[in-house]
Amino acid sequence: MKITEDSIKAGINIIWTKEGIIDEKSETIAKNAGVTFVMNESPKKSFRKLNWIIRNI
Repeated sequence: MKITEDSIKAGINIIWTKEGIIDEKSETIAKNAGVTFVMNESPKKSFRKLNWIIRNI
């Protein structure tokens, strides 16, 4: 939760937690501050999926 609050104060506009990290309190804090919060998701896997989708449209 402290990392979320510090990130918001620093002007970060997206917070992404790795797989296995669930913090609904931080998600609420971020969303209330207008910050995008991605939880329990691997950026590497997500970008890989997105690249596949873009290439196959």
